[in-house]
Amino acid sequence: MINVTENTAYNISTRQTPAIIKDDKSRMDFYFDHLKQDRQALPSTVKYLIADGYYSKKKCLDDVTASNLHQIGKLCHDANLRWIYKGQQKPRGRKRIYDGKVKFDDLDKFNLVGTSNTMVKYYSKKSFIKY
Repeated sequence: MINVTENTAYNISTRQTPAIIKDDKSRMDFYFDHLKQDRQALPSTVKYLIADGYYSKKKCLDDVTASNLHQIGKLCHDANLRWIYKGQQKPRGRKRIYDGKVKFDDLDKFNLVGTSNTMVKYYSKKSFIKY
């Protein structure tokens, strides 16, 4: 847990990963079982989980959101992000879902949400991750 006022991080729970995981579960399943068990002990004000880029995968994000949390983390280098299509749909046929790939060298579609003292700019936009 991180206390942003005191600029300090605290360890809440640790468990040793077993050498052999039973019942056809993966290590990832073990990690998220741990999260589910310990989520109840966290205050209700805790809304975010900060995780390594390894955990920025669909299965992990689904498990985190099922625990009523939002995940903050770096995306994998091969993440395939696409813009969600917001335009008018055609009257017949399959509806359009995506509006092209997200390109981080063109920030026109992003919303500027603020700047810091060091002139770092913060952008935000909802997109869709597809693996």
